[in-house]
Amino acid sequence: MNTLSHVWPYLVLATLVGALIPYLVGRIAAGKSGSDLQREPATETTEAVTSASVEAGTTSQAGIADYERRIIGLERELAMARTKADELAAAKAKVQIDQSLNAEDIATMKWRNRYLQARVTFLEGQAGLHLPLDPAQGEDGVDTSMPDLTEAEAITNQNFTPSSLASLSGAEMEAATLAATARAIAPPRLSPLGPPDDLLLIDGVGPKNKAWLNEQGIYYFHQIATLTIEQVAWLAEHLPTFGSRVYRENWVAQCTNLARGLPARG
Repeated sequence: MNTLSHVWPYLVLATLVGALIPYLVGRIAAGKSGSDLQREPATETTEAVTSASVEAGTTSQAGIADYERRIIGLERELAMARTKADELAAAKAKVQIDQSLNAEDIATMKWRNRYLQARVTFLEGQAGLHLPLDPAQGEDGVDTSMPDLTEAEAITNQNFTPSSLASLSGAEMEAATLAATARAIAPPRLSPLGPPDDLLLIDGVGPKNKAWLNEQGIYYFHQIATLTIEQVAWLAEHLPTFGSRVYRENWVAQCTNLARGLPARG
């Protein structure tokens, strides 16, 4: 009996320890599982953020590349449009020159036809009256005194008659020219007889304008000094650059002086 009383406390303690050990093991296992669960969302969140950043960077690079392609395409279209505009401008200028030449040729032909018609009527009248031909006519009946279409070529810087426009001021020339725009007509063309005048001496005439004037058959000061207001209006409208200088700086007055051997602004 005394022996059992001494052993009994140890048996109770062993029973309690045996029951406590499984409990502690279970608690430890449960704590570890919760810690893993807490760490997993954080890992997934980090991976999601990283993936989103990579995708955003890829999208941004693709957008920049797309904009660059669009810019290159627009620059090409702009260059093509400018080239087309230049071609159209050149074609328009050529058409305007051709039209002016055609208009001048038509006017010349009409003048010639009117003259020939008048000569035919006259010769028919002479034949009907059995009158002798005009002494100025040749043996073949052709009037040798008939004014040549190139009669203007006989005019030089020494014998020309200045246009009345030479006495106008720049403001007066401008007003008169603008009023005559609707009646503008090209000046007569002239083939060069001897060395041409240096048209660069005219204020407002540069190399480009000089070349263009020569293309229109204008080589001498007296040609500009004898222009009519309608011809001045035509020059101002068709001159390649600074057409308004024709009347604002009164080229007629300048060329009158230059043809006489004086300074343009003398």
